[in-house]
Amino acid sequence: MTTEQVKAYEANKTAPRVGIGAEFSQISGYLYVISAIKGSPAEKAGIKNGDVIEYIDGKASRDISLYDAKQLVDGEAGSTISLRVLRAGEKAQTIKVVRGSYKVPQAESRIENGRIGVIKVYSLEDGEANDIKTQIGNLTKQGVGKIILDLRGVAAGKITEGRPLPICLSKAVRSLA
Repeated sequence: MTTEQVKAYEANKTAPRVGIGAEFSQISGYLYVISAIKGSPAEKAGIKNGDVIEYIDGKASRDISLYDAKQLVDGEAGSTISLRVLRAGEKAQTIKVVRGSYKVPQAESRIENGRIGVIKVYSLEDGEANDIKTQIGNLTKQGVGKIILDLRGVAAGKITEGRPLPICLSKAVRSLA
């Protein structure tokens, strides 16, 4: 990203999220969906993790920068975007997504098989580590014997937010032993 792009990104981090609610990367020059955020317009329209976006409103996503592709995908709430999607084992399809506001959900926990705690994390936004720590504490109080931290599809947030997690997990493991 250019200096101007970084400044614009930093300035918009606190603004309400409006767009389709997906995190992207690039694979073989194409826009690749790392994560369709739970409850977002993208997920509601049928966009899935692992989808390759071939065209954005008729414009090829191949070999344009990730930043520029994201600018094409984002837009005014209520406007519609047409994405040509390539998905493993299926024919190419066009999915229309109505842009809107969305919120990245907090971590969720559940108990499986009576003694296995599962914590599903959706992002590493500010404050998420504390929420995960609370979830770990609640699960250990409920008597779980093991904890699985599900980080699949996590693409949003800061890497520094994940740093306290090994400490939380090691304390939980000691209390489970």
